[in-house]
Amino acid sequence: MLSHWFFSHDRVSTTHVRVLIPLLVLWFIWKSRNSARFEAGSITPAQVIFRIEEFLDQMGKARAFSRASFAGDRDCPWAGLDGPYKRDKGVVPVSWEKPSLGWVKLNTDASVLHGKAAGGGVLRDHCGRVIFAFYKEFGEMDVLEAEAQSLLEGLRMCADRAVGALTVESNSNVLVHLVRSDVVSK
Repeated sequence: MLSHWFFSHDRVSTTHVRVLIPLLVLWFIWKSRNSARFEAGSITPAQVIFRIEEFLDQMGKARAFSRASFAGDRDCPWAGLDGPYKRDKGVVPVSWEKPSLGWVKLNTDASVLHGKAAGGGVLRDHCGRVIFAFYKEFGEMDVLEAEAQSLLEGLRMCADRAVGALTVESNSNVLVHLVRSDVVSK
C-alpha cells in the first residue's frame, strides 16, 4: 500500500509530499500509540490529523518545501507551503565567532534520544569566556519542539540576569526560519 502511494504519480521524487504524508501518518500514529500505552494518554484520529497538519505548517513556514515537493499535486491543500528558495544541501563549514565588543552570544542546541528530549546552551562574552551554561530535560517531544524549548530556556536565563546586548545562534534552520518569519510578520 505504501509503495502504491509513494509511486502513484510518474513525477514523484523522494522529497514529494506523496512520500512524506504516509510516513508522517505512520510516525504520528506510532507516537500517539506510545503515549496512550505508556503515559495513559488517549489517541483519536483527529489528534493525529491535527499533529500532521501542524507539522506540515511548521515545515512550510521554515521553507522546507520546494516546487518539486508538490509536482502534479498543485491542488494539494499544502501546495502553497512551497517556498521560492531552493534549499542548498551542501556541506558548510561552521565555526563559532565571538560577538562584538560589549555583546554576549547565546548558543543553544537540543536532541531527542529514545523519545526523550533534552537541550542546553551556553552564554559567552566578547572574549569567549563562559558566563553561564545550562542543560535541561524536556520529556517527550520532537526535535523542533526541543530546540525551541532550549532557546526559550536560554532566553529566560538571560532575562533573569538582565543580559544587555544579546546575539542568539541555533543550528536548527527550521527554528531560525520560524523565529525570523514571526519577527517579520509583526
